[in-house]
Amino acid sequence: MEFQIKLPQIKLPTFKKTYPLNEVVHINDLKELLYRSAETYKNNNAFLVKDGGVYRGITYERLLRDVKSCAAMLNSMGYMGKKIAVIGDNSYEWSVVYLAVVNCVGVIVPLDKNLPADEIYNSIVASGTEVIFHTDKVKSAIDSIKEKLPALKKTINMSDNFSGFLSDGNDLTNKGNTIYDDTLINPYEMRVLLFTSGTSADSKAVMLCHKNITSNIMSMCSMIWFDSSDVFLSVLPVHHTYEATCGFLTPLYQGATIAICEGLKQIVSNMKESGATIMIGVPLLYESMYKKFWQQASKTGADKAMKMGLRISGVLSKAGVDIKKRIFAQVHSIFGGKMRLMITGAAPINPVVSKWFRDIGVSFLQGYGLTECAPLVAVNRDVNFRDSSAGIPLTICEIRLDNVDANGIGEIKVKGENIMLGYYNNPAATEAVIKDGWLYTGDLGRFDDDGFLYISGRKKNVIVTKNGKNIYPEELETLLLKNRFIADAMVYGVKGKNDDLTVTVQIYPNFESLNEANIDRTQMMGLFTSAVKEINEKLPTYKRISKTIVRETEFIKTSTAKIKRHLNK
Repeated sequence: MEFQIKLPQIKLPTFKKTYPLNEVVHINDLKELLYRSAETYKNNNAFLVKDGGVYRGITYERLLRDVKSCAAMLNSMGYMGKKIAVIGDNSYEWSVVYLAVVNCVGVIVPLDKNLPADEIYNSIVASGTEVIFHTDKVKSAIDSIKEKLPALKKTINMSDNFSGFLSDGNDLTNKGNTIYDDTLINPYEMRVLLFTSGTSADSKAVMLCHKNITSNIMSMCSMIWFDSSDVFLSVLPVHHTYEATCGFLTPLYQGATIAICEGLKQIVSNMKESGATIMIGVPLLYESMYKKFWQQASKTGADKAMKMGLRISGVLSKAGVDIKKRIFAQVHSIFGGKMRLMITGAAPINPVVSKWFRDIGVSFLQGYGLTECAPLVAVNRDVNFRDSSAGIPLTICEIRLDNVDANGIGEIKVKGENIMLGYYNNPAATEAVIKDGWLYTGDLGRFDDDGFLYISGRKKNVIVTKNGKNIYPEELETLLLKNRFIADAMVYGVKGKNDDLTVTVQIYPNFESLNEANIDRTQMMGLFTSAVKEINEKLPTYKRISKTIVRETEFIKTSTAKIKRHLNK
């Protein structure tokens, strides 16, 4: 089988300095992706999974065989052309089902394992799903609703002898079932149905095709260097398109290895055990790692040596000498000794955090995207980046700003191969966001002179004062979250009589940091009032926070740690 090598179409802004793109292998669809990788990287490990407490490798050759077996079984059961849901923890079994369905059987419907039963029910009904693959952790939720789903034909527990299911499928392929090889893929046909996270309203079902996803993969790889020696630690929930495209399908495209993380508490140990070189996460994860490191360094007195090391490495770096990994060898050993790249998305990150990771010798990049774009829209490059920016547009899409204000901030709109087909069974919602081929994201942003995109916040979240001034809650939240005693914050406007506006913040304390500093509940309110006052003094009068509320419970969030604003006010 021959594969064409070419660069994606370039539609980047004009930069003062240009950086060559990486060469990429062109693929038309995800099926071609798997065929190529199984042929090129046949004996490489596609996955590392825990077996008896030890990581065990699963090769690309085995992966393709299992995907074909799964497809053969579903074909024999009469489920070709059906919508098939998969719900559960990140796992090899989850990945096999996804690839078998999307590359052969029908339409895959990845669902969030943390959804309550009634929301799973709503998603199954809305999508028209007829088969559900699930794990033991969600079995009770599935059992509680399946009798109310007359269109549901089958539920399959991936925790219960899935190896036997694949063995039966392998027998079918050995006896001549070639359904996987024979099924042709239309790269522009809906093959993935993804539900948005719904941070401000009910979620909608996004229709994606192979072209949406493969264009993302190729463009990302042309801008950031990955290769077959990399080991990706899979931490984020894979039902979300951010992890699915960037942390699952992209490694498979590059012939790299995916190590399944056992959970948030096992991240550090799994880094070491798997030899992970790349991790894709969200700001909350990295900011937590950063805070915990400095807290521990302060306790042991290592913070002074750390600061001195940062100064020395900074001076040497300017002189062209990079010895960060030698200076901070002990820090790298915490990450397993091989970590070279961390990527963040889903929300803006404190640039101090990203710079710190880079200063100790771990490349750190931020990107921007949304489910409707499968998901990437912009990303920083490993050779060209800004810590406070979401990056530059992907090579496959164009970004413009609509209705730009005096500060250069406007609504981000996107056009390109990554744009969704639309919202499933919801033409009105589709027409509201896709106009003349442009997807209006609902996000606000601006460009700098070098073409880097900066996200200001959500259009729906903007607080508009009586005299027409705009307040961006996310800007204020970023300032608040620099305080180590604040775990989370949400800013919003409350209108009173005569449309008087009260800019309000809810704060969820970092109780661990408060306890370490011996700050009790009676002192806490004064601490936060002072923190808000300090921030207010640096802001124009119209942006200042007027009311502070301290929460005792965490905010309700999405699976990628975004606050669901409509449920927390």
